[in-house]
Amino acid sequence: QIFVLYPEGGISSIQRAMMLEEQATNTRVFALKGDFDDAQRLVKSLMNDLEWREELHRQGIALSTANSINLGRILVQVIYYFSSYQDLVDRGTIKLGDRVNYCVPTGNFGNILAGYYAYRMGLPIGRLVCASNRNRILNDFFRTGVYDLTAHSPLVKTLSPSMDILVSSNLERWIFEVLDREGEKTAELMTSLTRCGRFSIDVSAKKDGDLFFSATCNDLESLETIRETFRDGALLIDPHTAVAVYALGQYRKATGDDTPCVVHSTASPFKFPEAMLRALQRDTGSVDDHTRLDLLSEISGRPLPEAVRRLRSVRGREPESGNFEEIRQRLRRYAFEGW
Repeated sequence: QIFVLYPEGGISSIQRAMMLEEQATNTRVFALKGDFDDAQRLVKSLMNDLEWREELHRQGIALSTANSINLGRILVQVIYYFSSYQDLVDRGTIKLGDRVNYCVPTGNFGNILAGYYAYRMGLPIGRLVCASNRNRILNDFFRTGVYDLTAHSPLVKTLSPSMDILVSSNLERWIFEVLDREGEKTAELMTSLTRCGRFSIDVSAKKDGDLFFSATCNDLESLETIRETFRDGALLIDPHTAVAVYALGQYRKATGDDTPCVVHSTASPFKFPEAMLRALQRDTGSVDDHTRLDLLSEISGRPLPEAVRRLRSVRGREPESGNFEEIRQRLRRYAFEGW
């Protein structure tokens, strides 16, 4: 059984359509009245309910997750770093052993954590640039050592919705490493975050603390970056990738470091046609998404991805909508009873 959970109003219309067009009979889609942090908190509450999980186990049912709560997801992402490094060697951009920087649009701190693991495994990474949108809690943490939910609440909805996160759950895994795997100290910090909404550590004094550089990008800067990148190189990048490209520019201005850098492009621009056309200064008025997609394809000279093109001919299901506790109880019931 597959349960798909997304924050209502917290993703693009194309992202929503792609979730709802899934026709598999073993899949159920839920729209949570809340944000990504609420959705992740719901999933974690189920994963941490050991008594309930034991009941499931007795019936031969195991729980897993497909996002970066699952360490397996992050371990697979480690491959990105080694593969892209080898690509640069093969192209003659660098020689084996040369340092390379990586710039990653970051919300839940999963992809960039994979970069840290690659670094610890021996990949010659110079700096990891942590790129944030207006929800800049990670940026401020790396600059001050203070992770403060209260100071950054409420969460801001941006043009890069997959980064609209305040509780970056994978940061705990990085802290565990820089504290030399002191589980009790890590747990104390996470308990402080849960109870008080904040914790602090001296990042610069910790092992590998200077590996990270952080920068932010707001929506206007993201739109301008999309426009400039397309104008200068005919390269169409989505709003999340634009945050990273802008952050890389900030890093180079601040440091003068011209080390070759890999920017992680994390989403298709065709998932965000309204934002893309706004960036390219095309007024589409009240036309529908499919018209926007056709125009974006025409402007960019790129065909629509099959997964997006398929949305025209599929009538999507309706999601089950509810608040935190309503969906939590449904998930518990469906896990036992099926549907």
